Amino acid sequence: MNVIKIKDFINAYSQAMNMDDDLKGVLTELVCNIVAKYEKVIPGIPVSKDDSKRYVIKPNNGYYSVEDFFLNRLTRNIWEVDSYSNENDNLKGAYMDANMKIFFNDGALNKQLERYKNVIKTGYDEKVKSASKKVKMHEFEHAFKTRLSDNLDFLTKKNYKNIVNNINSIGNGRYKSILRDYDEIAGEPEKQNSLYSIFNGTKCHHSILPENSMYLHSDYQDNLNEILNESECLEMSGHNVNLYASVDGNTFTIRNPESSNYQITNYGDMFKIVFGATNSFELMYLNPPKMFEKFNELYNDVFQKEYNSNQDAMLLFMKAITDIKKNTNGQRNAEHLKLNKVMAECLQKRVSKFLQNPSVTNEQILDSISEFEKFMIFNPN
Repeated sequence: MNVIKIKDFINAYSQAMNMDDDLKGVLTELVCNIVAKYEKVIPGIPVSKDDSKRYVIKPNNGYYSVEDFFLNRLTRNIWEVDSYSNENDNLKGAYMDANMKIFFNDGALNKQLERYKNVIKTGYDEKVKSASKKVKMHEFEHAFKTRLSDNLDFLTKKNYKNIVNNINSIGNGRYKSILRDYDEIAGEPEKQNSLYSIFNGTKCHHSILPENSMYLHSDYQDNLNEILNESECLEMSGHNVNLYASVDGNTFTIRNPESSNYQITNYGDMFKIVFGATNSFELMYLNPPKMFEKFNELYNDVFQKEYNSNQDAMLLFMKAITDIKKNTNGQRNAEHLKLNKVMAECLQKRVSKFLQNPSVTNEQILDSISEFEKFMIFNPN
């Protein structure tokens, strides 16, 4: 990872966006952390998996580095950032892909965290600060996961031209050899990128699902998208309020009470552990339909047995987290305990495969188990 390059790009980008130093710092931390995470397991992203012609950084021998991939998604997908404070508006922030805009509302976040002031015994002010950072990362992460089509609508928006020109001007053209200029980007023919027809639109921020009627329930779509996003940003920001909730005498950890998805966020972490970092990356950023099929191949037997159903594992997982989120008390607790059991069985199956792979060390296996256990429901006694 070239930290100097990342900072150079974000400095140039933030100047074009009139971004304040605090937000620039959050964005720099997010990009550095997420690149550090994935470059360990992703050697590069082939153009065949992300064939946009509107990126400012050119591929190298048919591949983007992890670093260039995230810098391209940032500069292509966010052209306006707005911050304000309004406690009467409950929305903490949002990424609006149609407008390529992010906004943040610190007033709503502070109001929501105020409810937990009596139970956050120590470090309340620091928790509010880290929650604010996580919320901002969360919306940037939505933008990173979005794939926009190569239509020419962006030519009507001057911000992208400013962004591209600023980046090309870094250090009097220090990175010129790896960049496209604006005229080169704008001169590419309009086309519908190869993957987008699958998503029945231009993006996958709201359409992470394959074009299959079983999966197109809006709650399933939103809840899966949100827990993958939220778990990623908790990891990138280090935010953890560390509260506890009871489930039939057992306990589970709540790291993000400010989120409407606090009941189901831990399942995003469990999912990524049993699916693996490489598969999870491709699901979130590149090709969800292919990875849905892969998850089903791996775990249909586990989910179908435990849920007594012939439906796919991916659909049963999405239904379970949706039921946990919408139900209350006893019904929610039963769903919690059942999904915890199923995910633990998925981990057991993954570990069994690890044991047959001589390239996987015992230390790596134990690390996976230890990490998974952090997110499980547990007996405090």
